[in-house]
Amino acid sequence: MPYCPICGEKHSPSLNISRHMILKAITHNDDHERYLDLLTGRDMSVWGHKNDASVANLLKKYYRKLGRFPALVELEEREDK
Repeated sequence: MPYCPICGEKHSPSLNISRHMILKAITHNDDHERYLDLLTGRDMSVWGHKNDASVANLLKKYYRKLGRFPALVELEEREDK
């Protein structure tokens, strides 16, 4: 069962992780928000409203590729390049 890459909470399937992360981000959890901003390449105003399925698809893509979700530091390093 996948874990939230920020807080480690267990969630399945990826749509539930997506919803968890969006809810945490909207309630001002900076790490969840930063993670989703970097993952999507967009601001919360874009992904934060009715886009849980598209965020879930991005998370699935990474999970299939890496066998895990990327860590926040990996996304930050990718942004710096």
